[in-house]
Amino acid sequence: MMWNYNDWWQMGMGYGFHWIFMVAFWGLLIWGAYALFRWAAPSGGASRRETPLDILKKHYAKGELTRKEFERMREDLA
Repeated sequence: MMWNYNDWWQMGMGYGFHWIFMVAFWGLLIWGAYALFRWAAPSGGASRRETPLDILKKHYAKGELTRKEFERMREDLA
């Protein structure tokens, strides 16, 4: 049998870096699954971001602000 030395990749010499593509493939696959999970998972019960007025109302409800302070801050936000 005659060897064709021009086809060096068929003898295994050309596939020396195939592991880089394998690692990149699996890395992208795992990252994609993680990103999909983070996108689909509920965000701890908060479906939307709190507005400054919502935060102000919470502080007033906890008793951290007087009615006068609450009204003044609410007017500043409006």
